[in-house]
Amino acid sequence: MDSVRSVERALDILLSFIETPSMGISKIEAAVPLSRPTLYRLLNTLEKKGLLRSFGDPRTYQLTHRAVDLANAFLSATDFVRVTQPFLEELWETSSETVSLFVFQGDNRRECVQELRSKNPLSYAPGISVRPLHVGAPGKAILAFLQETAIDEILQVLPQQQAREELKAALRTIRRKMYCISLGELIAGGASIAAPIFDSEEKVVGSLALAMPQARLTKTLQNHYVELVLSTAARVSSVLGSTKMFANLQGNTQ
Repeated sequence: MDSVRSVERALDILLSFIETPSMGISKIEAAVPLSRPTLYRLLNTLEKKGLLRSFGDPRTYQLTHRAVDLANAFLSATDFVRVTQPFLEELWETSSETVSLFVFQGDNRRECVQELRSKNPLSYAPGISVRPLHVGAPGKAILAFLQETAIDEILQVLPQQQAREELKAALRTIRRKMYCISLGELIAGGASIAAPIFDSEEKVVGSLALAMPQARLTKTLQNHYVELVLSTAARVSSVLGSTKMFANLQGNTQ
């Protein structure tokens, strides 16, 4: 219980900086009425964790970029889902297949944060989950656009060198075509077509995918779905500020 109370007090201190971004100990004490020893202990802990910094004499405290990063992370995730929603719904209406949005969570993880399930009697929906990047089309569509050092590190989970080389070759193809198709990789009989999503810095931040039963995916329908997925990913990326990654889409469905 004491540890929970300490967390509450530390959060109260951080929240007190919303109105006044730079404060001395007296102002902090007025905003968060704690004893001086307790206040100094919590301030020292927050400074060690990089959320606050102190300077001057008498000491003045202010938020650091790490605290700002927390806010930006929240806003980015919220905006990402919000701005993507109308595009996902349009793709869902046009294709009648399951549409999913994935966010790159760092390391070897991608999380499904939105899923619009197909209304077809025969359908395939991978579900809301966190999965590794090297498995399935949505993850590979992200993995292909990471830095080579990051790719090499992630692929160490594959025990055989041949498997790593084969996947690296597949990732090069994904980078060239800007999309990935997986057949029966997660669930037998399931198929998925995915394309990456980029931000204003041209960094991959996620992917979107269509999922359907493999039995329904004829060559003609596959080409059509690839065009839909690429077009949607390009428009989402454009809204997020990307201008380069989807500049040349012609011929990518082959």
